[in-house]
Amino acid sequence: SPSTLLVVVLHMLRHPVSKMCLIFVAGYYNARYGTVNAGQLRPIMPHTRILAAFVALCGLSIIGFPLLAGYYSKALMLLAEIKDSHWAAGGFLLLGSLINVLYILPLVRTALRKKDPAYTFRKVPRGMALAICICAVLILSFSIYAVWVIHKSDPGLERELEELALLLGNRESS
Repeated sequence: SPSTLLVVVLHMLRHPVSKMCLIFVAGYYNARYGTVNAGQLRPIMPHTRILAAFVALCGLSIIGFPLLAGYYSKALMLLAEIKDSHWAAGGFLLLGSLINVLYILPLVRTALRKKDPAYTFRKVPRGMALAICICAVLILSFSIYAVWVIHKSDPGLERELEELALLLGNRESS
């Protein structure tokens, strides 16, 4: 349907913006702390909790967390793969989300630890902060727009998402 196409195009716009935001955050860590190694970032993350929140937002959007734009497009793509019995493609969609969970979650979780006094916060350059904020606003805007498209524009999409939930529920119980 035209709305499905719109949601997929939205995915093609939203996904790179989410990745770009993660790249800007990684650029900050590389420029200010000289590393993007997750293990070396562990003691630094508690000093940069706001950036960890941006990492969480981007990661959740890429994963396909409900109410974020990535959820709608991934759910509709997964539904199409299941309906057409393209199990490998559906599996790769789910695998991609799992890989992102395994990478993003530990980084965000370390931000909640106690601050290590050996490290201090190093200011985010204005341009980089602005770029990160613009990306976050775009991600949230895409999410609001996706919700509008699903709930207002095409009631058939909402039924398809409910069908996917039923399909996945029946597969898990069998």
